[in-house]
Amino acid sequence: MTHLIEAGYDPAFVQTQVGHSYASTTGLYTSVSSDFKQKTVQQMIARRITNLEDPDA
Repeated sequence: MTHLIEAGYDPAFVQTQVGHSYASTTGLYTSVSSDFKQKTVQQMIARRITNLEDPDA
């Protein structure tokens, strides 16, 4: 599951593939790397900055 999440697969797809009814269950068995967490946070910050600069984007 972790490898699929880090490879960019949609979390809902991963949840379905492993047969979990709840995303929280999938989350319990997924442990992404520190690098992945950092990259995700940086992408979120970049999107936020873009939205602040151009609210119509």
